[in-house]
Amino acid sequence: MKKLTKAGKPRKRNPRKGEGRPETKINWRQFSALCEIDCTQVEICSVLGINDKTLEKHCKMDQGKSFSDFYEEKRNLGNRSLRRAMWLDVMGCPAEYDKKGNCIREEIKPNITMKIWLSKQRLGYTDKQEHTGKDGAALNEIKITIVDGRKNGEAGKN
Repeated sequence: MKKLTKAGKPRKRNPRKGEGRPETKINWRQFSALCEIDCTQVEICSVLGINDKTLEKHCKMDQGKSFSDFYEEKRNLGNRSLRRAMWLDVMGCPAEYDKKGNCIREEIKPNITMKIWLSKQRLGYTDKQEHTGKDGAALNEIKITIVDGRKNGEAGKN
């Protein structure tokens, strides 16, 4: 349907001008990568150079999903990658070589600190610190002795 002027005649198109804004193109690979590393919607829009309404509109038009659904799907891929990297860090991994003997990946030695942390997270391990008195009795009083390390005659000097 052609646009008409107020007089009802077909509007002539100026060949030097386009009609409206140029179409926004979203780099979906870049968008997915930003979701995977847990960027916020504001950060994603900033990197892509668009506003949040445009991003939401293109998610529905191009991907058939809302921004939140698409974001959650891609964010889960990032979580999976992070878990894999953490597991390699915890368990370690031998070096890998190609058929010619070239090193493809260096050896990853197990990270004890990460093992402890992951054990606390997944297995419920905790650090317990018990404070008891002599022969396991409860502490009733705490005696603190402060020793002045200055020599005689030095009191009050800085």
